[in-house]
Amino acid sequence: MKKSIALVLVLIVIFCLVISTMLFAANLTDISGTKYETAVNYLVDKGIVNGYPDNTFRPNGEITRAEATKMVITAADKLSGDPSGEIITFSDVASGHWALATINAATSLGIVNGYEDGTFNPDGKVTYAEATAMVIRAMGYDEDVKQREETWPDNYISYARTLNLYSSISTFDANQQATRGDIAILIYNMVTYINNGYVPYTPTEDENISGEVIVPQEQSSEEEEELEEGPLGYNKVLVVYFSHIDNTDKLAEKIHDEVGGDIVEIKTTDDYVYPTDEEELKIQILEEQEYEMRPAIATQIEDIGKYDIVFIGYPVWEGRAPMAIYSFMQDFSVQAEHVLPFYTFSGDNDRSSETDLKEFYDYTNFYDGLAIENDKVDSSATKTQIEKWIDTIKLDEE
Repeated sequence: MKKSIALVLVLIVIFCLVISTMLFAANLTDISGTKYETAVNYLVDKGIVNGYPDNTFRPNGEITRAEATKMVITAADKLSGDPSGEIITFSDVASGHWALATINAATSLGIVNGYEDGTFNPDGKVTYAEATAMVIRAMGYDEDVKQREETWPDNYISYARTLNLYSSISTFDANQQATRGDIAILIYNMVTYINNGYVPYTPTEDENISGEVIVPQEQSSEEEEELEEGPLGYNKVLVVYFSHIDNTDKLAEKIHDEVGGDIVEIKTTDDYVYPTDEEELKIQILEEQEYEMRPAIATQIEDIGKYDIVFIGYPVWEGRAPMAIYSFMQDFSVQAEHVLPFYTFSGDNDRSSETDLKEFYDYTNFYDGLAIENDKVDSSATKTQIEKWIDTIKLDEE
């Protein structure tokens, strides 16, 4: 009888602990409605990070090297299994230090490094550069970073930007002390990238970005009923394009003149710049393609799902659409009823760029594209080609 009562009491305690943990994650009072909410709640739920006893997370608070290491190694542990390796001892990490095992494991895996004097400085405040390096190494990209031309910490920072790991993180200095909230977002983005292969771009209010926000004009039900019929019927049309030292922007304008609707240029963020020098641009293009990079996109389109037809334009770079196009299609989950590519090219064109896009996103509603040579965009014949292309588009009956 006593054993049964003891067992019941144990089960009650366990149940209460589980419930309290769930409530604790849901009631962190200082992150509700902020950019930190999704990341922090996810990490708390997965046991990667904890809040404080007063039900706060203190996202603007500082975070130590030991704490950051604990968060990163725990996330990596959740994703990659139990870390193991030779135990490495630092002179300032005593046997009784709470993070000893974590620091040793992270060091043996090459996720963190100590200093030349044999110390780790576990209670020192972690910087954005140090935290970024931890995340990149935990993801297994340290060798890729070492091959870049930049030196520390620019090599890690720039590589992290190519993976969009700073999505939702405001502008910072690499050697600046990181905040708890930003580290939570950084690690959440790491987990998102590992699980999905990309991180959707989310700009912050104080972030300096280029691009524009396209907000479709609201229509009353009466206005929607009176929508004028265009060349493509009673459909809502979006012409979106990426252009760089080429004539894709001119081609986009010509198509827009024919089909109407909204038009917007896809732009990358200010910190992701494409060179104007052709040789330098080619080097960057080949690197993007080799690593299937996804540049961060600054352009935002509100409610892209309202469009029935989306025209997507781009220049053909080394046989493929620019990686910025892939970023756009992933970030906005383009699922219009009709997707139509158009592109400019120089030299030979085997239409492999549109075939690649169609296969990559498994579109069944991806139409044959319009291909125009760069030096012929301004010719009078291009308008005729556009008209003939539009005439061949067979849309489903509404």
